[in-house]
Amino acid sequence: MSFFTKPTYPKARKRYFCDWCGQEIKVGEKYFYQFQCPDAVSLRLHTECASAMYREDFEEGEIIGCGHPRGLTEYEWEELEKVPETTATEGEA
Repeated sequence: MSFFTKPTYPKARKRYFCDWCGQEIKVGEKYFYQFQCPDAVSLRLHTECASAMYREDFEEGEIIGCGHPRGLTEYEWEELEKVPETTATEGEA
C-alpha cells in the first residue's frame, strides 16, 4: 500500500521539470511538492498544474505524466481548442 505525504509549496533551489506539463520550474519559483511512500516517488508541479491535477478526473490507478497543458486538465484543453480564433478585424464593418 502506498500513500502520499502532505503537500508542501517550497521555493525551488534548483531547476526542476513539472511532472504535469513537462515545463521548467525555475529557481526561486514556488511549486507543489509531494512524496509517495514506499515507492520513493517525488511529485513536483507548478502551482497551477497542481490545481489542474486536483480538477482532473483520474481513473483508479491511473498515473499522471508529462504532456498536459500547463495549468489545464485534458478536458479544459480540448474545450479551448474548440473555441474559434477571432481577429481584431472581425465584426468591424
